Amino acid sequence: MDVVWQKSLEGGRIEFFRFDFDPTIRHTFWSLVFGGYVTWMGNYAANQAMIQRYLTIGSLRGAQRCLWINLPALVLLILITSLSGLVIYAFYAACDPIGTKMIDAPDQLFPRFVMETLGSLPGIPGLFVSGIFSGALSTVSSGVNSLSAVTLEDFIKKIFCKDISEVWATRITKILAMCFGLLCIALVFAAEQMGGVLQAALTIHGIVGGPMLGVFTLGMFIPFANTWGASIGLVCGFVIAMWFGMGSFVTQPYHPEAPLSYENCTELYYNVTNIDFFNMTSIPEIIRNNDDILPPYRLSYLWLSAVGFVVVMIVGIAVSLMTGATKGQNIDERLFSPLITWLNKYMPGGKFKEVVLNKEKRGLSQTPLRTTSVISDSEFYPTKKASISYISDSKIS
Repeated sequence: MDVVWQKSLEGGRIEFFRFDFDPTIRHTFWSLVFGGYVTWMGNYAANQAMIQRYLTIGSLRGAQRCLWINLPALVLLILITSLSGLVIYAFYAACDPIGTKMIDAPDQLFPRFVMETLGSLPGIPGLFVSGIFSGALSTVSSGVNSLSAVTLEDFIKKIFCKDISEVWATRITKILAMCFGLLCIALVFAAEQMGGVLQAALTIHGIVGGPMLGVFTLGMFIPFANTWGASIGLVCGFVIAMWFGMGSFVTQPYHPEAPLSYENCTELYYNVTNIDFFNMTSIPEIIRNNDDILPPYRLSYLWLSAVGFVVVMIVGIAVSLMTGATKGQNIDERLFSPLITWLNKYMPGGKFKEVVLNKEKRGLSQTPLRTTSVISDSEFYPTKKASISYISDSKIS
């Protein structure tokens, strides 16, 4: 490990504290902290696949425990992958396999490293490939299942066929899953043009997850936000994030790279590039800049999620105010963050409506509720012992 760390330091591969405020620099302290925060929050707090996982847990407290258990596992995973990258760099530090055309893309580094170091051991290459496929399939399957469920519930049942039978619902879900799976396969050819797998995944998560997190945050923290504000804000956030992301994809702005070495493979490098290091009197300087590229297209991919999030919040608040906000409607306090519910008690204006726990005592009539999951009332209101269903849509009169 001492050798790996030393070579990585000498090669400029370790940068913990780069505090540049330039948002066009690919990786800085600020882009990783703020841009990465919004990206990961969008993945954990506003992602349909994650929400479905939460709903399989019997209570809110149980779902929270699962997230806390996930945290050390995720940190360990990131540490292992980072360490793997440093080991691979140290192994090829004196002979870059991309420059010598041994591989064509950075994503091929890890498989080549495994074959060169462990390829002689029976079963290890197959185990490596099976691990990659199992990890990919587990992620893709949950995403495809979520897309199918959302399409069936929010589009087909509400717009095209409201009284669909369970048999046909199952058949349609399977057909939708197959179609979304084929779409994922087709999108692979587009994703490979977006750089490395990790950057492509974070870019897509940023474009989609940032606006989704923004609309959920708007609803939970802004009491006067309405449907018009949330809808128009979501569309604007998604369009602008997509515009910036696709613009960067098309223009391909230049990002300075750390130095490479061909010290141990000069002959191979000469055969590939016809550049002879031994007879060179000087190294030609290549000057590249992004002056001809629009500033939004130069943004680091880590900022795309933050851009979408901020646009949704700004547009959502502005449109809500221009369209009359909530127009004096009573809003169920369970739909808001506990912080907003607490602050509302000390703010002028209307209050949230009280949650009806016992309609018989209060003499109120209540229409049937469509519930998504049953959650202990103590999870929301520790001082009350009743049990309620989380209300997704209801009319209380």
